[in-house]
Amino acid sequence: MLSIPIESNHKQNYPVNLSCLSISVLEQSDRLGMKQETNRARNFGRSSDAIVILPGLVTVIGSTEAEAKRREQELWELVPIEYGLGRLANILQVEPEVLKLDELLPENLPLPVNSNQTMFKVAVDVARRGNLTVRELIKALGGGGTMHRIIVATPEQVANSIEEWFLSGAVGGFNVVPDVIASGLEVFVDFVVPELRRRGIFRTEYTGRTLREHYGLERPESRYAREKRQAILA
Repeated sequence: MLSIPIESNHKQNYPVNLSCLSISVLEQSDRLGMKQETNRARNFGRSSDAIVILPGLVTVIGSTEAEAKRREQELWELVPIEYGLGRLANILQVEPEVLKLDELLPENLPLPVNSNQTMFKVAVDVARRGNLTVRELIKALGGGGTMHRIIVATPEQVANSIEEWFLSGAVGGFNVVPDVIASGLEVFVDFVVPELRRRGIFRTEYTGRTLREHYGLERPESRYAREKRQAILA
């Protein structure tokens, strides 16, 4: 996963973080959910300037939509279905034999106790919401485990999606996961980044040296220093 910080000349004036690869689980409702999470953090006293949400974005890019879709299909043909089935079974904490590729998920799957409950809930929600078979769910989750939004499109369409999400205020940027290393990254850098720069939402140089500085985030006080100060004052 690659993080590429960006900045905007638009009124939000937040830096943006980008990377590339995905078949996605994030829809309009998920975008709204990200805004709600930000608002919830503000209610606990967090400054909006200190909150940066960076969801994953998988990009499959072609010079035309047809080329992008053809590239996606070629990549899918390289992924053994057994691999995706095993990844999904691990997320759901069931034996692979329980999952039938051309049937819906079993009903009443128990929430795992000693596993990632967020990934479990996302996978089940995507399956139920789309009425997907196990085979379709594996593809929707990027082969069974990326759990990121996947966009299959031209460079301009990728830039459109990034700009739309960013300017909506739902995200501060993206973690881009290239569909193929390193060619997928090269395509993103050579064709998507210039388009983002043309729109004023990708920086042309860095003013800091760390990721924290790129995002303009303050360094929080060490809790040990805070506890020591409080002990002295007590």
